[in-house]
Amino acid sequence: EFTTTGSQVTISIGNITNITSNSATLVASIGDAGSPAYTECGFCYSSSSQNPTIYDNSVKSSFTGAGQFTCSINRLDYNYTYYVRAYAIQNGEVIYSSVINFKPSWSKASVTLNDVTNIEETTATFKANVTNAGDPNITEKGFCWSSSSSSPTIDMERKVVSGTYKGSYNLNISNLNKGTTYYVRAYVIQNEEVIYSNTLNFTTFKKPIVATESITNLKPEDPSFKINYSVTFNGTISDAGIPAYTQRGFVYSEYSSPTVGNGTTVTVSGTGTGKFSKEVNGLFASSYYYVRAFVKTENGYIYGETVQFDTW
Repeated sequence: EFTTTGSQVTISIGNITNITSNSATLVASIGDAGSPAYTECGFCYSSSSQNPTIYDNSVKSSFTGAGQFTCSINRLDYNYTYYVRAYAIQNGEVIYSSVINFKPSWSKASVTLNDVTNIEETTATFKANVTNAGDPNITEKGFCWSSSSSSPTIDMERKVVSGTYKGSYNLNISNLNKGTTYYVRAYVIQNEEVIYSNTLNFTTFKKPIVATESITNLKPEDPSFKINYSVTFNGTISDAGIPAYTQRGFVYSEYSSPTVGNGTTVTVSGTGTGKFSKEVNGLFASSYYYVRAFVKTENGYIYGETVQFDTW
């Protein structure tokens, strides 16, 4: 009579490391390879069973002997908790470690709309910042805007900006309508979910329309000497613009195409549309003059056509 000798392999599960939204690194240790020695080791895991077996999801390691070994797994779903056991096969028998669980990490992406600049009649520049690209990483970023909804979505006007990384991004937009209020949001798409930024609104410009009319009442101030002349300048504003002009008047000079800062300027009180006039004195006799009506806007001055007259 005799008895064969042998020992069972000892295996223990370690910490789960390098956890992302869809992958992780599994760690285990074999303290005794057993006798006869085990022929296979690895990990088994499941999101539906708290005691996974090699007939669930499993990953095999090429490790042999005693010591620590690792395996990486991927294609995980961040919505689930996973249960993991290490295993070894010895003499046809599967020997399992204890069970531990983990949940893939999830970091929600975030985006901020910083500013709308360079606003013109039909163009503007949107500026945003992806403050967190998330895990899983975003797959798209861009802007959406609307003139009819204060909460624009990607189903409305939308423009994709290249890149899926953290940081600032801009977009020069065109084909806007003049004098129109728009609402804009930045957005990112993470795991097929649309994440929106704060909302900003802006109004595109609409230039005022100003015309210089013919002068009237040109006459010498003193009919006996005819040294200086007076005249009435006339203008018409047919559109006050958006935002409305803040000042109106006339600029005149003995040189053609006078401008504010390069001629004599006279202002006329009042706002809105319609005709406006200004009597001007002190014009020299025997001279040619040029006059233009103007309005002042946030973007500068807008002039009517030039009208020429003389004091001969």
